[in-house]
Amino acid sequence: NENVIKEAVKLAATMNSFCVMERNTGAKEPPWPKEDKAENGQHAWQLWRGGLLPDDKLAWYQEHQDKDYRVNMFLRTSTSKTVAEDFMRAQKNAKCVLYHFYLDPDLRCLHVNCLESVKSVQTEQEFLFPPYSAFRVLKIVEHASFIEIDIKVHPDNRSVDEDVPTAPWADEQGRGLTHGMLAGTRPTAAGRLRNIQVPLEFTRGHQLV
Repeated sequence: NENVIKEAVKLAATMNSFCVMERNTGAKEPPWPKEDKAENGQHAWQLWRGGLLPDDKLAWYQEHQDKDYRVNMFLRTSTSKTVAEDFMRAQKNAKCVLYHFYLDPDLRCLHVNCLESVKSVQTEQEFLFPPYSAFRVLKIVEHASFIEIDIKVHPDNRSVDEDVPTAPWADEQGRGLTHGMLAGTRPTAAGRLRNIQVPLEFTRGHQLV
């Protein structure tokens, strides 16, 4: 349905604008995780994400260690390691993964924002990255019951080449956001994303303009 697609694009554009701090004139700084908090597993200048990771997708991260990449979806993270571990342990019959994101304490990040002020359930201290945010794989550790992937958050997407690889895996935690995601080819200089795909409702082949 073309009308539904148009509404989805408007929603995605609004979310993207919310995430990119430079577009938010007068916006307050996010509540950065500036210190450790033992009560909820917060670690200073670190974000977390739990999910599942098939073996072939683990191999992709291993092949791209010490390399930059982008993620073609809205990426949800939390300042709470405990919350991420709960999501990770909820996966059934799959290899679990704990993504461990490192923020730069000085440069921080221009393209992430905290959703707590706009969420009805304010317990996860959720930070959202827009589609095609740039990261670097730092280290992969295979624990007995899960995989841990250490990841650098690039402070500014514009500092990373547009042609770096795109991560091949979007787990169900990513798809759950607004009941869909944006996916497609790499963004052009005009800032367009092609081949919108939102699970269930939408089909491929549409274009953001």
